Amino acid sequence: MLKELTVQNFALLKELHLDLESGLTVLTGLTGAGKSILVGAIGLLLGERAGVHLVRQGASSATVEGVFDLSARSALIEHLDDMGLVTEDGLVVIKRMVSQKGDSRAFLNGSRLTVSQLKEIGDLLVDLHGQHDHQSLLRPGHHLDLLDDYGEVRSLREQVRENYRILEKLHQEETELTGDVQLRRDRREFLEYQLTEIERCHPVEGEDEELEKERHILEHAEELFEGLKSAYGVLFENDDSVITDLSGVRSRLEKLSRIDAGLEEKTSVCANMVYQLEELAVELRNHLQSFQPDPKRLSEIIERIDELQRLKRKHGGSISAVKQRQHEIEDELESLTTGDQRLDKIQEELREKEHALGRLCDQLSASRGRVSGDLSREVEKRLKELGMAGTRFSVQIQQQADEDGWAQTERGRYRCDASGMDQVQFLISPNPGEGLRPLSKIASGGEISRIMLAMKSILAGADQVPLLIFDEIDVGIGGQVAEAVGQALRSLGRTHQVLCITHLHQIACLARQHYYVSKKQRGGRTETIIRRLESRERESEIARMMGGKEITAITLEHAREMMRQRNRSQANS
Repeated sequence: MLKELTVQNFALLKELHLDLESGLTVLTGLTGAGKSILVGAIGLLLGERAGVHLVRQGASSATVEGVFDLSARSALIEHLDDMGLVTEDGLVVIKRMVSQKGDSRAFLNGSRLTVSQLKEIGDLLVDLHGQHDHQSLLRPGHHLDLLDDYGEVRSLREQVRENYRILEKLHQEETELTGDVQLRRDRREFLEYQLTEIERCHPVEGEDEELEKERHILEHAEELFEGLKSAYGVLFENDDSVITDLSGVRSRLEKLSRIDAGLEEKTSVCANMVYQLEELAVELRNHLQSFQPDPKRLSEIIERIDELQRLKRKHGGSISAVKQRQHEIEDELESLTTGDQRLDKIQEELREKEHALGRLCDQLSASRGRVSGDLSREVEKRLKELGMAGTRFSVQIQQQADEDGWAQTERGRYRCDASGMDQVQFLISPNPGEGLRPLSKIASGGEISRIMLAMKSILAGADQVPLLIFDEIDVGIGGQVAEAVGQALRSLGRTHQVLCITHLHQIACLARQHYYVSKKQRGGRTETIIRRLESRERESEIARMMGGKEITAITLEHAREMMRQRNRSQANS
């Protein structure tokens, strides 16, 4: 509910502070006194267009501030929390300022709001009925929610929502897997080409180093062959070979050691040298016999080294990196294969879930169809009580076939969302002989307000908007209809805070709070004054509304009796 409203320098309102209560509150006063100015101030607070014309002449800015207590509206608090707006103990303070230039700023609990955010929040907090924009029942998008609340089909609708959310995730995953089919195909072909290239080459760790050594030898084969041959000849094969000469030295030392025993050690050293050189000569001969220049082998080695070099350049610069890349390619190809299998599974799940969603949507549509007739009859009955006999009301429920729709039914595919596949709109014909038309096409503000009052009365428990404002709801009515309107407003006040601008005493006498609006001249300036009426003042105002400017004893007594009846009625309630 709106607990407090503070207005400064707004149009003809210089300064105003109201402490408001729950239930029905009325504003009365002479025509032109400025009753609608207060409604305009609330409208500005809730996101309606700002302009320099709203700032009181001579003031630097206009300010409207409202304190809302949402402690009994947990759903609204959760919604504000979802928007990232902090509430304390369920209290929401909204403030809007308009400068002399027409610029405006808005705040919620001290946090800056954009106009669009303010309007969104305003739609949650207040409904203005009459010649205003905040009329939730005129928005077709709101009709579906109200029908479901009236028909108590929220449980089934929640099942639809859960299935729809699952489908959303599956479709998203399907899109990710199929949206780049060609890219995936190209990637697979590229990876398979790389893997084939690596597997065909079949590199082995350390192979490149060994091949480089072998290549170096083969590239110097002639030099090696001639060198080995020459060394072998010097050591053993030539007539004057080192081994022949050293063997002669050993023989002489052996003879001399018979003379001089001290030479035996030297003889032994020489003999060892001969043995070692002979072994070396044998090894050189064997190496020479096994080694032959091989141009064909050299060509093969060079080709293999080039092949390995190409792979290393592509995949990290070493055979170790090539092998690592091979494992990565194999893993990615496996992942792509798994992705294809996952896509097949997802598409199968999608078919199952779309059929399941279609069945739930059909059930929900059938439930809505059953309760729509009850709602239509109840609205027509309530409108008759409010002086609109002969008015026809209908709930239009339609579905849109769509070959790409997610709801798969026996009749085909239909477009749907988390609320089902139905498009709901309230239609009305206020005058006999006229066709049914959308509520938004109704021209009369008084008719709109009474239609809204009838709808709000029926759907009071379902509607979460805490404050309802009815401006000029009494246009063209009186007598018993006026009493019925008043009773409906008071009844609505049990579940909502209701603010009503009225000219009818039948409505005014039923209010919990009564404010009187007037104009006064102060310091050569015109001001709109709004003050709360108590007891005798209220009786006098109701008497004025009954009999005009001259208040007679009879009208005053009638007014007192109406107030006594109202008090007794409240006590009984």
